[in-house]
Amino acid sequence: MIVFSVPDMVSCRSMGAITKSVKAVDHEATVRIDMVRHVVAIESDSPAPALKRAIDRAGFTARNAWPAPVPFDGTVDVLLPLGE
Repeated sequence: MIVFSVPDMVSCRSMGAITKSVKAVDHEATVRIDMVRHVVAIESDSPAPALKRAIDRAGFTARNAWPAPVPFDGTVDVLLPLGE
């Protein structure tokens, strides 16, 4: 699993853009997004630099965040903040 911190990801639209861009690189990739912690975790056969470029091409700033700051067990793909 490749994990990135994406601090400028702030909406569901951001999630869609990032997922679409990553899937353009590897359509078999599994993309898990935690909106609360601004974390994108990707399971892919593509190299990390290619996935980082995909996130950057979507208009966001991807930073390496390994080890994963949030454990993903596969049961939750998207975590959204509750109303403020």
